[in-house]
Amino acid sequence: MLGVKEGDHGDLFKQVAAAEQAGQVRYDDRDDAQSGLRHRFRFASDLPLNEANPDVRVNFLECWEWDGDQVQHFSWVAKLRSRRPLNSTRKSCSIFKRLPQHIHGHHTMSVWVRV
Repeated sequence: MLGVKEGDHGDLFKQVAAAEQAGQVRYDDRDDAQSGLRHRFRFASDLPLNEANPDVRVNFLECWEWDGDQVQHFSWVAKLRSRRPLNSTRKSCSIFKRLPQHIHGHHTMSVWVRV
């Protein structure tokens, strides 16, 4: 998984917005009552990485974490087609949660991310 920022990957974020308008984006909200943290995930699959490389297709994952009034934002891309978990991804928020294996369409992604 690679971190992406909207300022550096504007084409990708435009594709995410188009996928959202087409109803092809999945959201997942999670609240941790013990820590008080709130998370929102946004996932879209099989998007072109950029206009220069439309044949390079990636899955997009975004996370927002609220801790009271503070908000952290993270986003990644991955070219994953494997059904085997990637257990070493350690980026982002604060606690490990397992993402659903059947996130979108025929693509599956089972990843442990620190969110």
